[in-house]
Amino acid sequence: MEETTQQNLIELYKTMLSNEITNHTIVVTILLGITVLLLGATWWWNKQGAKKTIEQEIKKKFDSEKKHLLKEIKEEIDEKSKEQENRICKIEANTARSIGISAMQQKYHDYSVGWFAKYLNECLKLDDQKSVRRIVNIIIEELSLVEENGVFNLDLLKEVTEKLPDYLTPEKQQIKKLLKGKKDIHEE
Repeated sequence: MEETTQQNLIELYKTMLSNEITNHTIVVTILLGITVLLLGATWWWNKQGAKKTIEQEIKKKFDSEKKHLLKEIKEEIDEKSKEQENRICKIEANTARSIGISAMQQKYHDYSVGWFAKYLNECLKLDDQKSVRRIVNIIIEELSLVEENGVFNLDLLKEVTEKLPDYLTPEKQQIKKLLKGKKDIHEE
């Protein structure tokens, strides 16, 4: 009987040991499964999630640089455009001045005043104060030589006279006084 009891005990221990090993195997398998699952999720995140995050960051940086470059290009274009406008304005001013001088030399005072008014207008656009003061004095001289019914571009001269800076107020008044009784080229 002792032998049977011993064998039963041995069988019991074997069964318990087998159950214990099975339990440990199940726990290890579950832990291994969780580890594999976490590794798979990490790999998927690196492949999909990180890829999208990186793409978004690259797009943000690209858009930021694009805006910055567009701003720089716009500023440069505006600067070049302003330079070209000034060059054109200077050419127009010099042309008007040359024609005005030629008309003045030929004693066509009515025409010279009109061309000098155009020159004055361009000088005001260029903010050339030295030339503005000089040409205002020449216009006053030429206006005093224009006959009572002289013909010149009166509208332009009136418009430009109103644009004169405040420090030329006496000259502005003198021009307005000389313009009284003059007819515009368009009235004939």
